[in-house]
Amino acid sequence: MPLLDENTFKTFLTNKRVVIVGPASTIEGSKQGSLIDSYDVVVRVNRAVSHLGGKASDIGTRTDILYACMSTERVNQFHPRTKKLEVDTDLWIHNKVRVVSEVYPRGESFYRASIAHNVYQILQDNRVNLRHLPDENYFKVKKKVGCHLNSGLVALADLLTHDIRELYITGIDFHRSIYMEGYETFTKESMKDMFENRSSHDPDKQFQYFKYEIFQKDDRVKVDEPLREFLMDPKYENTIDKG
Repeated sequence: MPLLDENTFKTFLTNKRVVIVGPASTIEGSKQGSLIDSYDVVVRVNRAVSHLGGKASDIGTRTDILYACMSTERVNQFHPRTKKLEVDTDLWIHNKVRVVSEVYPRGESFYRASIAHNVYQILQDNRVNLRHLPDENYFKVKKKVGCHLNSGLVALADLLTHDIRELYITGIDFHRSIYMEGYETFTKESMKDMFENRSSHDPDKQFQYFKYEIFQKDDRVKVDEPLREFLMDPKYENTIDKG
């Protein structure tokens, strides 16, 4: 069943306790691995399966759903810094990933040029349960936020459209801190460069949307302590010098 229909995905999540695990450095040393693996559904984003091995005591071992960007210029493109594959079905199968969901929907302007070829490869491979991300909620959130969305926000916003019992968020802080070692080189300077020059990402807008439209309004959402501290202190709402 390479292409997962939306009803099956919905049923898979119904009444589940879900955790989404990101690559922020705030999760290092947290010793949350057993807690994470105790959830009904464990969700990760992008390169987590391939780039974060050997850290099970902090991040757990399971990946039930992987939200994958898959936005590359060619099939099986290697990441320019880590030299690891961005789309690796063998690795997904080896790590027993049950569902791979697209981060960006087919209605997004860059989907055909940057994503479609990888989706085609995965479907031809016929071993991974692939899910197309629905357009409606994605574009609603994108319009409200007002910038190109990061994978983490897309994933958690999408999960909350389903009838889940709880969504625990850990290792995601909207770039209030750096990435874990081994995931991707990242500094505050590179975040500013990302804002100014690459795809109009604005982590501050996304953090503010999460704080006021999700965290403060949806009681299913639970966050780890580092993210809670960022959310409680207004000084963290703006971290980029936008000039």
